[in-house]
Amino acid sequence: MIVVVLGWIGVAAPAVDEPPLVGQPAHFCGAIGARFGIAVRAEPTELTVEEPLRLTVVLEAAGGAARPPRRPRLETMRGFADRFYIEKNPSDDPDRVHPNGQRWEFDYRLRPKHPDVPAIPRVTVAYYRPGLVPPSRGYQTIASESIPLRVRPRPPTAAAIDAPAFLLEERLEPERWLRRAPWPSLDPSWLLAAWLVPAGGCLAWYGLWRWRHPEAAWRARQRRSRAARQALAALRNGDGRSATGDIVADYLRQRFDLPVAEPTPEEVAELLRRQGRSEEAVAWAYEFFRRWDERRFAGGAAAGAPPDLAADAAQLIALLEDGS
Repeated sequence: MIVVVLGWIGVAAPAVDEPPLVGQPAHFCGAIGARFGIAVRAEPTELTVEEPLRLTVVLEAAGGAARPPRRPRLETMRGFADRFYIEKNPSDDPDRVHPNGQRWEFDYRLRPKHPDVPAIPRVTVAYYRPGLVPPSRGYQTIASESIPLRVRPRPPTAAAIDAPAFLLEERLEPERWLRRAPWPSLDPSWLLAAWLVPAGGCLAWYGLWRWRHPEAAWRARQRRSRAARQALAALRNGDGRSATGDIVADYLRQRFDLPVAEPTPEEVAELLRRQGRSEEAVAWAYEFFRRWDERRFAGGAAAGAPPDLAADAAQLIALLEDGS
């Protein structure tokens, strides 16, 4: 007699590839899938300092998501914490998931801290794409466009005046005020001297400094001229694609003391405005770094990306040197 014993064989469901900890970006949002896109919108874009605006960040999966994204942390991204007070949307709406389960919307309330805020910076997030070797290559970074803002200063408010009692009494008795001795008149020559003496002292000090240090101004001009020559030589000798933005950023660090290693278009525009550059040069610099960022984030293969930015970089340097 032959006895056959049949048993159940369990088949485990395919597990989701867990993102490796090695190489994980600081702005990883937890999403896993083949491809994600990002978009942002803001309202209003013209407002007063500390007036709230609503920023909506939209993440959408193309081809399905194995794991949905978490709420992006704007306070960890460059350009947000130093320009905005960041709060949850005042309506306390939950983060929205569209019926297709492939689109997520996150709302924030931002308050600009000062009137020099030119734009809402790019929102940068990373997701994980399984199946790449090594696994650390699976981290993919996407970034939104920046949104220009117009931030007005707060209007002055009338301050309450705590007037002394005797002034209030004389408002009721104007004849007492008329009996007071008139204010002594000031000689205009004293006012002129009070203005000319400090100005003359500053000019004299500057002339003395130039006389004792004639080489300082010459060295400064040489340093600026050398920075432009080195940048133009690097553009001519390079391939015009892989390091064009780095060459211009290094030129700005030497020429205008740019403090950051990888500047955003908004940071470059703000620096050049403080340096008194023309609006044409500021606009040209903003557009150049915007296009350079598109090339970097698209991996050099963005549709419609310019084949060569070297000519634009040379034109930008020429505009900045003409304004010196």
